[in-house]
Amino acid sequence: MSPEKNRSLDEFAAPEESPVNATSNTDAVDNSPSATTDMDTEQNVNTSPTETTAAIATYRWSPDGVACDQCGAVVQRQWRDDGSFVCASCKDW
Repeated sequence: MSPEKNRSLDEFAAPEESPVNATSNTDAVDNSPSATTDMDTEQNVNTSPTETTAAIATYRWSPDGVACDQCGAVVQRQWRDDGSFVCASCKDW
């Protein structure tokens, strides 16, 4: 392996920041454009759902087996196909 490919991750890390207890005014307010934009955006977003749709199962399993809606074969595993549950042989993959 060439030396260029076998490098330490420390070479890519950002330089260490000042200690947490250091006195600095840079931590007080973040005036960067992204911080201001995020705050404005969060205030204007409506997060309440207006309409919900129940999840539709695409697969089902029965330990005793269930008849396929298309061919009638009794199988344990069925997949939804055009609104009905069918066996793997009848499923249009």
